[in-house]
Amino acid sequence: MSRIRETIYLDKNNAIDLQLQADGAAVDLSSVTRMILRDVGCEWEVDSATSAGAFDWSSGGGALSLRLGDETIPPGAYNCWLIVFDPTNIDGIVWEEQLRLTVIAVCTVTP
Repeated sequence: MSRIRETIYLDKNNAIDLQLQADGAAVDLSSVTRMILRDVGCEWEVDSATSAGAFDWSSGGGALSLRLGDETIPPGAYNCWLIVFDPTNIDGIVWEEQLRLTVIAVCTVTP
């Protein structure tokens, strides 16, 4: 299992762009119905069923864009699972690559 390292800036518009692959080829995500990003410690999760704007897999070619800056994720470092659902896999499939996310609250300066 490999790890992908990314940074989330809370209250900012930065996106994490991934390409989901199996055996070196982009995965067809057209039948995907839901995705969940879950901290392996089960402290938090972001679910496309309740936070649709956090996930975008509509562009095809296995592309997944995560926009997590507006989610209620506590600052810190986390290992996370991406769980992908479709009509055949109603309990979801845990994606093989684990995500290592660093969540940062960027301070605001007031004049």
